[in-house]
Amino acid sequence: MRSHQRSPFLRFETMVIAAMDNADTPVWESTQFQNLIRYRPSGTYYARFKAGGRLVRQSLETTVFSVAKQRLPEKVREHRSRHESVRTFANGKMTAGDATQAYPRKIEASASVKPRSKAREGVQFVSEGANSAR
Repeated sequence: MRSHQRSPFLRFETMVIAAMDNADTPVWESTQFQNLIRYRPSGTYYARFKAGGRLVRQSLETTVFSVAKQRLPEKVREHRSRHESVRTFANGKMTAGDATQAYPRKIEASASVKPRSKAREGVQFVSEGANSAR
């Protein structure tokens, strides 16, 4: 066996290390749209925005730019509304109207509720006044 020849594994390992040494290119790539960034290694698009004073980065679960553009506003709106309802509840300033809006969102976001139960329509909220009149 010749000792001066390198194994194919070492050649591959050398190429991987050389690729990792190229630290000049940033991992996150900005796009022409505000709040939309791309993770270079996987090509996945992410929403990057502030909610409640904190920087949030959430995956849009796509590598297609046009799909990412369509999902971005929905993802930002969903996260901000969820944050707003939690903040309102934590402050103790939730009204009955806020509660009726927050409850369906809580059920929809809950992993413990089965999808068929979430899809069921016609859920009625009965006020206390209607129960006491009987």
